[in-house]
Amino acid sequence: MTIVQLANTQVQGFEQLYKQMLTNVRLNGQSESALANYARSLAKLSLHFGFIPLDLTDQQINEYLLTIRDKQNPSLSYFKHTVDGLRYCFRLAGRNDRAIELPSIKRLQQLSTVLSKQECKRQTTPTTKTHVYLHVAQTMPIKSFSPLDTLYKKQS
Repeated sequence: MTIVQLANTQVQGFEQLYKQMLTNVRLNGQSESALANYARSLAKLSLHFGFIPLDLTDQQINEYLLTIRDKQNPSLSYFKHTVDGLRYCFRLAGRNDRAIELPSIKRLQQLSTVLSKQECKRQTTPTTKTHVYLHVAQTMPIKSFSPLDTLYKKQS
């Protein structure tokens, strides 16, 4: 039994909420994969409290989010699915005021890798005979390439 099926049987109102979300996603041509992720997150939340998210206070939701972030140490994607699932659920129920109050998720920015001149040269220098053929093939028109051309290029 999946966590969503468990919430459907154990939490009053969850099955109706899930069906409403599923109907809305299908009618609007939205991603059913995203719905599955939202549903799993909302099912865990609902099972934790025994109520659907719409019946919880902001304080309860914030405490739950803090608990899963600090104690359960979830992946960032799970935390995002929980917050985004709550937003989707509140908007679907016409509760945009509650959807906006949820915490924003800061994006981690990583610096790009910058190679030195030597590293760039190493990356583009052929190291084996096959690489030499490929390197020459990339620099010459395909019709005029022959493996013998690599020998000529090496000598000159």
